[in-house]
Amino acid sequence: MNTLALTPRQPVPALNIPLVGGGRYVLGLPLRTEAFLTDWRPQGLALDCSYPPRDEPKNHNDWTTALTVIDKVKPQRAWLTHISHKLDAWLLETGASSPHAAIAMDGDRVDLPAGLDRPSS
Repeated sequence: MNTLALTPRQPVPALNIPLVGGGRYVLGLPLRTEAFLTDWRPQGLALDCSYPPRDEPKNHNDWTTALTVIDKVKPQRAWLTHISHKLDAWLLETGASSPHAAIAMDGDRVDLPAGLDRPSS
């Protein structure tokens, strides 16, 4: 087992977990990235989710968009990162949660088996 500490812009070449966005914030996923990840079915997915549900999210994923991405990609585990105070307050107020995604927190550590299980090209 290797231990993964999610740090912004940290490359993770030896683990089957993508850090989506390459250091840039992405709303949803580009179509090619979504197709690649859906085919890959990664062990884990760390995804930006800054806001509660919004009518028109911009620059950062909101709760609904992030969960839609996770539902399409179907990773074994998923973590929502870049949580804003507004999203945190909304989660506490509504009690919303997802069985498909954990809220990543500072200092979290995740054990994942090593390997580069990538889809064949």
